Amino acid sequence: MPTITVRAPSFVDVTVGAGRKVVDTDLDVVAGLITLDFGLVTCGFDVATFPFKAPTGTLGPRAANARRTIAATNPATGFDRAPSPISPRYCGALWGGYVCIMLHTIPARRGKATYVKAGDKLKIINTHGTQVIDFWAFVASLQNEFVGMEQSRATWAHLYPRTGTALYTNRRRPLLWLDEDTSPGRHDTIVAPCDNERYGLLGCTDYHDNCRDNMHAALAELGITVPYTPPSLNLFMNIPWTQEGGLSFEPALSKPGDYVVLRAELDCICVMSACPQDILSINSQHPVEAHFEIISA
Repeated sequence: MPTITVRAPSFVDVTVGAGRKVVDTDLDVVAGLITLDFGLVTCGFDVATFPFKAPTGTLGPRAANARRTIAATNPATGFDRAPSPISPRYCGALWGGYVCIMLHTIPARRGKATYVKAGDKLKIINTHGTQVIDFWAFVASLQNEFVGMEQSRATWAHLYPRTGTALYTNRRRPLLWLDEDTSPGRHDTIVAPCDNERYGLLGCTDYHDNCRDNMHAALAELGITVPYTPPSLNLFMNIPWTQEGGLSFEPALSKPGDYVVLRAELDCICVMSACPQDILSINSQHPVEAHFEIISA
């Protein structure tokens, strides 16, 4: 089930649902958001049943712009409503300065996969700021073509992607472009996605959740199987290196709400794993959930 996230202007205090509150949130920052799962949200949900009360106040620029994109109004509740089909960017409600955006959860220690059409964008949000997201992308019509770290590094001539660069496939075609990155830009392309054997080397004697299995499980939810695990782009993963060739595993440099936006060059299947590493420091030893959003062209 998708998550509805309430974004409000800064420094407000509003009762949400059964006494829960949104406090000190910001329309332009994901940090401090409260996400609401009332069991009523489906694709094309009825915003009239969404239970929150908004305060008076002026709309921020993004909220005002969102209001202009929504064409119809539900007079019974005062909600501005998207026409049918619901706006892919603001598939929720806007009322009194609040924007409801449909976010999808990448559960802690688990993976999610999604189709992204050419021209659409995938926004991956480091909700808590500490979570590494292992990322893969496959050409939708040719799943033995996928984003390759070796091919990408050789084309970039640097070790991690920068805004404006593409993620190249193992056939050296650009598949996605990094359009935005609000984090410090420290991502990893060197370390392999974790697997159960990796945790065995770290001292685990039982099965441990891992990104390799998360990738395959997420693809299986879409009815897709592949007989291999490509190298991952490890978003928000901080792996400093030295001139002597040394590597270390350090906490993420990102802050809550940092995100990247990837724009698809071709129809593709994107897979994300909220890395379950809880032995080394990369997730501050506390894996948590993250979120993503599909932004239609």
